[in-house]
Amino acid sequence: MAMLFASEVASRQTNRAVQVHGGIGYVRGSKVERLYRDGIVWMSYDGSSDMMRRVIAEELLS
Repeated sequence: MAMLFASEVASRQTNRAVQVHGGIGYVRGSKVERLYRDGIVWMSYDGSSDMMRRVIAEELLS
């Protein structure tokens, strides 16, 4: 549950940071772009949010 929560919060906050920075947020080499790119990699490494929700639901229902 903590992994799902952390990945969702990180994704939401980096998306907001990119929106605040506008076009500069997408420029290669900026800190915001790096965080956004790393967040996508970590989300795919941990597994998709849907799969984590399914595992949590199965665990709670068993």
